[in-house]
Amino acid sequence: MKISPSAAALLACLAPFCWGLDLLPTQVDTSSDPQGAALSYVIGPAPAGYTPLFPASSGLSVRNVKFEGNLSNDLASCGIAFQRNLLVAGQTLAPGIYLGSGASQGALPPDVNTATTAMFPSERADPLAEILNGGNFSYSAQRLVIEFDASLLTESMRLHWAFGSEEYPEYVGSSYNDVFGCWLFEAGAVGPAGGVFPNAPGIRDLCDTPYWQLTQAQQSFLAAHQIAFDSQGSPITINGPFFSAGQVVLPPSTGSEFDGSTDILETVAPVQPGGTYLLYLVIADTDDTNLDSGVCISIEGSQVPVSEISTGVGGGPLPGGGSGNTGNTGNTGNTGNTGNAGNTGTTPPGGNGPANSGSGGSTSGTPVGSNTSTTSNAGSGSSSGSCQLQIRTAPALPGLLAILVLLGLSSWRPRGTDERL
Repeated sequence: MKISPSAAALLACLAPFCWGLDLLPTQVDTSSDPQGAALSYVIGPAPAGYTPLFPASSGLSVRNVKFEGNLSNDLASCGIAFQRNLLVAGQTLAPGIYLGSGASQGALPPDVNTATTAMFPSERADPLAEILNGGNFSYSAQRLVIEFDASLLTESMRLHWAFGSEEYPEYVGSSYNDVFGCWLFEAGAVGPAGGVFPNAPGIRDLCDTPYWQLTQAQQSFLAAHQIAFDSQGSPITINGPFFSAGQVVLPPSTGSEFDGSTDILETVAPVQPGGTYLLYLVIADTDDTNLDSGVCISIEGSQVPVSEISTGVGGGPLPGGGSGNTGNTGNTGNTGNTGNAGNTGTTPPGGNGPANSGSGGSTSGTPVGSNTSTTSNAGSGSSSGSCQLQIRTAPALPGLLAILVLLGLSSWRPRGTDERL
């Protein structure tokens, strides 16, 4: 849509009251302490009013964190930020983090731009993103890797999230197939041998291997451990069935700058009490760096056991399931013993993969806005108990429609396909 500059300025002032999404970068100096900055997004310290991804009450205890992407103290050049107050179709998402394939500030509401592109000063590809887009080139990729322990009382992990994109609707069905994925592995799991791995590779080595070097069996293994799906039960891609159907949330109900988004979704996965896991969160552009996509995420552990992976809208189960890992998935909340998340085993010392693999270690200081790979140790203490996140219905916004009309929204014009930069 297109509105006058004066209307856009006024809407920008009203956005915190009408839409609510707030983003803020880490307060830890990313130049002198990139490890601490990456760790702050997961366990804190968070700025006042914000919450890290794994708060102390989550029932999930973080061992270490690795971030690969664009890390800075400026929303104009970072691909990760703290998020709060996201309102999507009348529901709010619990505080946590934002990941985006463009500078984070481009996600802030209201939706006043036809094609938001906020490119990074440096770019990276990601093989996990290319698992989702069918092997096409990925760009602007942001990857957050978290090794964590489930407490002795925690039997499932619950992710609440919403994905939005500027690629919608013009580039649905094109090669510009932006993606978001979430992979969950047991920390000691190994993948299939083959290709560059004469022996069964550890998870970190496998996830760091370029897509074109992965065998079909290894690609299938990684795809089977991806647990985030849209409300159609498919992986999150612009060319997936969700963005081709009539269920896309449109502005201003997206609560962001994005031209289309999912609802707030809940992904539930079983974990073994006391078990150690690796969680990979990845978002990326496909085929170019233009037009941004982003995802807001919050995570909790739960004492409620589940027997399989599932995704639902606002915490409810989806019709027909949505796992893809175990066949058709039924309703969440089924009780029973929790199964293993993957093949168990011991990671070969040193591994056989790229030099970037492994956990822990140190990283030199990084200029603001640069492409960053940071690993942060967080200790191995355990945490007990869990906290249930509540998705609450937002209060009505009286007079909002009248305000929008007065601001001249009748000057909206159709968006063409010639706007790609």
